[in-house]
Amino acid sequence: MTPYAGKVDKEPTVNSLRHTYVVTKMNEWMNKGLDFGTMMPYLSRYLGHSSIDETQYYYHQTVSTFEIVRKHDSVADRIIPEVIPYEE
Repeated sequence: MTPYAGKVDKEPTVNSLRHTYVVTKMNEWMNKGLDFGTMMPYLSRYLGHSSIDETQYYYHQTVSTFEIVRKHDSVADRIIPEVIPYEE
């Protein structure tokens, strides 16, 4: 169950399903260490988009995405320090 279960006041749409599919697929690639440059043309074609930019539009920062990016990013922690101690 998601942390947002019971808190959404909208019915699912075809567009929301496509958005979820794209986010899930890209997160899966990141977890597997696959190259986005190689994989994105396949996903764009599958969705019927004429450009990769149209497909990337679906990919928004979500809670699951932040966790995956943080796990695989080797640079951000040196550029932007963690601020949790300052939030308490």
